[in-house]
Amino acid sequence: MNTESLIRNALAPFSSVMRSDVGFTVATQCLYPDGDAVAVTVVGDAGRYRITDHGAGYAALQAAGVDDPKTYSRRASRLAEERGLTFSVGQFQLDDIDASQLGAGILIVANASQVWVQDVLNDVTRRVERDLRERVFDYTKTIFSADRIARDMALSGESTKSYQVSQVVRLGSDRLLLIETLNNHQNAIAAQYLKFNDIGRAHSDWAREFVVERRNDWKAEDLNVLGEVSDGILDIETGLEPLRARYA
Repeated sequence: MNTESLIRNALAPFSSVMRSDVGFTVATQCLYPDGDAVAVTVVGDAGRYRITDHGAGYAALQAAGVDDPKTYSRRASRLAEERGLTFSVGQFQLDDIDASQLGAGILIVANASQVWVQDVLNDVTRRVERDLRERVFDYTKTIFSADRIARDMALSGESTKSYQVSQVVRLGSDRLLLIETLNNHQNAIAAQYLKFNDIGRAHSDWAREFVVERRNDWKAEDLNVLGEVSDGILDIETGLEPLRARYA
């Protein structure tokens, strides 16, 4: 089998065409953050076509837990305008194109839907992270005096790489308590694991605590992994009083 055939076979699972009630649905190689392929719909005949994501991006945001994707419609409209598309009634659309433009049009619509979903989820994640960090800081101040708490402190690990830690509490002349907030997604888990592992290798006497939301929703294996590099994993919903017993 030659190289071209190998490439075609490798790409085949990532693209498919199926007839639907309104036209043809194309599963593209663009992926939403959850790994699902971005699907677009092609409608038309006689050499003129309309391509739309048929609200797939909107549905992907709802499935990811975004309560009202409509609030991000202005961002979608700007994105569509930049790419020569329209955004209306929750869907990206490219109108009146000919057969020679089908391939490019499918990719443009799919990419716009993908980028919108990723941008919105990134924005939501940042806001959730900021909110959790503030809640943890407010609670920590009820346990330790504010002058003992530093925020966003840079600390080095065994590798000499510098890491930013959400909150650092001075427990004594040389001992520190590191408190890191953590959201339930794999990229964050991996990054925070590496951070605490590296710092812990350099400073085994420093205490390290994670704070999460809705701990019961987390996978047991993820909690086990985080437990390997920390002294505890607390749930903000049940409070941070264990910190008082352990350190204050």
